[in-house]
Amino acid sequence: AEAVMLFTFVSWAIRQIALRDFKLEKGAFFKWFMAYVAMVAFGAIHGIVTGGNASIALWEVRSQFHLFLSYLIACNVIKEKKDVYPVLWLAVIGIGLKGLIGIYAFLQMTAAGIVITEQGVLTHEESLFFNVLIFICFVSWLSNSDNKLKWTSIFLVPPCIFTALQNQRRSGIAALIVAMVPLIPIMWTVLNERKVAVKKFIIGFAIFNSLYLPIAWNGQGPWALPARAIRSNSDPNERDASSDYYRMVENINLKATRDRSPIIGIGYGKPYDMLIYQPGIEQFDSFLKY
Repeated sequence: AEAVMLFTFVSWAIRQIALRDFKLEKGAFFKWFMAYVAMVAFGAIHGIVTGGNASIALWEVRSQFHLFLSYLIACNVIKEKKDVYPVLWLAVIGIGLKGLIGIYAFLQMTAAGIVITEQGVLTHEESLFFNVLIFICFVSWLSNSDNKLKWTSIFLVPPCIFTALQNQRRSGIAALIVAMVPLIPIMWTVLNERKVAVKKFIIGFAIFNSLYLPIAWNGQGPWALPARAIRSNSDPNERDASSDYYRMVENINLKATRDRSPIIGIGYGKPYDMLIYQPGIEQFDSFLKY
């Protein structure tokens, strides 16, 4: 990731210097990002000098610095509407390949007689990336702004949905549902010339849910995951209740750790306090040694 970001930034800088038009755009949120990054850097240094593990501290802060660098690159590289399309294409192709890889993993596991459990077929965070492709497909279809992007995303969405369901992450489905709530009225407001298409989608979506939710409400397996994600808020099954309990206990432990040093924290690279035992934490024993 660092290599890609460095190559992108250096390529942009060389081009701008050659054009005698070098100017580093900071964007509207630069000072807030700098304040955030400063706190993250302090947490890493504080954690390491007070006994934290340097490697684990780096793992914890790395993605947060990636966020800042991605923001800075975006401010300087994405200037016009046409600059957005390469980013969208990279997202569609990259996430679409992940969906196909998920199908391959599923076929390999089933061929080997491995039962697909709640651990899924790919890592858990992949389910959130699939949502990005679904939204690109949804917006490109409603806006009808780029036919190639629209049909490519339509072709790649089914394997991504299949893999997302096999991954069995409620958080991924919940994030998709929550994000749809503001997206639909935004599309209705922005796409005046496409209001008929938006209206048709809303009607079709309502009819589909009126049929799907009653059937899948008590269902089991990946196909019923969207309904289970909604139902688990009020009536979770044993597996979901266990997952909810784990996160509740984790929050209690994290709050206890925070309260031990509420101003500057304990620093990165250290395990949080285990005020209440977390089921299954033994698999992270190698981390807890630090």
